Amino acid sequence: MVVRNMDKIISLMITAVMTVTSCSFKGENPLDGKRIAFIGDSISYGTNWQGGYGKLIGEQYNMNVTNVSKGGATLADNVHWSENSDGYRPYITDMLDNLDGDYEYIIAEGGLNDFWGHSELGEITDGFNGDFDENTMTGGMEKMFYEIKNDFSAEDAQSASGGHFKSSMPRRAFCNFL
Repeated sequence: MVVRNMDKIISLMITAVMTVTSCSFKGENPLDGKRIAFIGDSISYGTNWQGGYGKLIGEQYNMNVTNVSKGGATLADNVHWSENSDGYRPYITDMLDNLDGDYEYIIAEGGLNDFWGHSELGEITDGFNGDFDENTMTGGMEKMFYEIKNDFSAEDAQSASGGHFKSSMPRRAFCNFL
C-alpha cells in the first residue's frame, strides 16, 4: 500500500515539474531575471538529476536560481539518520539561513524523509507566534513558514517585482509536502 501511494506522489511531482517547465507567456516573460530559491531534500536538490527541477525552471524562464537543498533533509527537527545513528538529518528550516539576499520566489519541498523516518505528524498550533513544536512535521513546517514570513517580507517582494503582484504570502512561497 505504501509503495503504491509513493508511486502516486512521485507521479504527481513529475507531472507538476513537466507542467511548470512547459508553460509559456504571451508577450514578455515576467519571470526573466527574477531570483528564485529552493530549499528541501534530495528531490529539490536534484540528486541523480543534475540540478533537479530548480535548474529546469531556471533555464526555462531565465531565472537566477539558488538551491540550498540537501539530501536526507526533513521538515521535523532532530530526526536521526537511522535508529542506530547519533547523527541528525539536515533540517529544512535551517536552510533559510543559507540564502543570501532577496528572492522573489521561494520553493520549499519536503516530507518524504520524515515519512520514512517515522516523524510525528503533530498538530497545527493556535496562532502564529513562533512557538511551534519543531520536532514534528507540522511544527517544522509552521516554523519554516514563520521564518519565511519574517525574513522575506512581502513588501520586499512587491518592490522587487516592480509592483506586479500582490500577495498575502511573504514573497511567493510555493510548497510541496506529503
